[in-house]
Amino acid sequence: MTGEKLPSEGCENTASTAAALTRNESNLDQHYGQEEIDYSYYNDFDRRFDEDFRDLFTECLKKDSNFGRELWSSLANVSWYHKDDPEETACRRSFRGAGTLIAIMEGKDIYTKWYCSGPYETVSGYISSAMASKGWRCEPDGYRSDK
Repeated sequence: MTGEKLPSEGCENTASTAAALTRNESNLDQHYGQEEIDYSYYNDFDRRFDEDFRDLFTECLKKDSNFGRELWSSLANVSWYHKDDPEETACRRSFRGAGTLIAIMEGKDIYTKWYCSGPYETVSGYISSAMASKGWRCEPDGYRSDK
């Protein structure tokens, strides 16, 4: 997966992210018997973030489910800010919230397939650029222990 184009149009994976996303595939298919979880929005920018994220990446995810790891890494413990928000509201997702959003994008209701599926606070250039096209910028929350 290093640097090559994903099977989906316009979805490419960066070499640095691809290297960080190596996991045992069987872990991605375990659901650990989790129940469905609710998903709610905190404000209008939070809703807009989800809408833009889903608009940009749902088709890519449906064409290549491995792309979900890159998405999870770009969501978990990362704050996203929109240029039109004068209050600079941080739109962020917890580990569980990141997994839930990706599950929703897949049309499923179990987040554990994606929970910790990649390195957190790791936004690929592709995702950063795509989100920037919708007015979003990101900042890792700074909780990584390897920094």
